[in-house]
Formats: sequence, structure tokens, C-alpha cells
Amino acid sequence: MNTENKRVELIDVNNETIASSFNKIQEYVNAKGYAVNGELKMPTNMLGLNKSLSFDTKKAKKTLRNYINRLHKQVNMPTANQFLHFLFKTIYKLDDAPKIDYSDKEKKIQSLRKQWKKAFAESEKYRLEYRKEKQGFYVKK
Repeated sequence: MNTENKRVELIDVNNETIASSFNKIQEYVNAKGYAVNGELKMPTNMLGLNKSLSFDTKKAKKTLRNYINRLHKQVNMPTANQFLHFLFKTIYKLDDAPKIDYSDKEKKIQSLRKQWKKAFAESEKYRLEYRKEKQGFYVKK
């Protein structure tokens, strides 16, 4: 039996890979029509320069590398939000992080569906009550 270990090439963590991850996320947001809460760009310091990457632990660097690799494989909303949250809160130590959210139209559709499901459940309750009350009343005796 021939087994091959397929070793995945991991992307290194640096400012260029983070910028390309931001680009991938922005393309995904534009394609899906989602909204971004906050600014989807590298944070800057008081002089206007990009903040440098400084990792407190090796685990933080590995975690960020794994998020970047997942994003470069396939972008989706949970992975992008986890990456942005981890990067801004843990690595850059900022109070707020950008977040990808559904568009207003999609939120409205979801809320209307919830209302419709609730109304349907209530109407089903009344239908069953009606059927129980009507049962056999119109049958000729």
C-alpha cells in the first residue's frame, strides 16, 4: 500500500500576506453584497505608518498563520470574521475590529421569514382547533 503524505505549503505571516487577505475578504464582500462594519484596512499608528506585527507568543503567530491559510483556501463569513477579530484584538491590541455583516435587505428578509414562521405556527394551531371542533358535525345522520 502506497501512502503519500501531502504536505501543505503554509503561507508565512507578514504585512503582505495580511494585505492580500484583506483584498480577498474585500472581493468576497463585494461579490456577496455584504456590509463591512468598520474599516477593512491595516491599522496605523499616530504617524500614519502601519502598525508592526508583534507576537506575544508563538501560539498567536501560528493561529494567525492558520487563519490566513484558511482564508487563502476559501473565504467565508465565519473565517473572515474570526481572522479580523483575532488580528485586531489579539495582535494589534485594538478595542474594535471590523466585522462582515449581512446586507440590510438580507437582514430584512430574515426577520420577515421569522415573523412568517411564527404566524404560520399560530395559524396551524387554529386550523387544528377548527378541525377538532368541526369533526363529524356536517356528516348526515
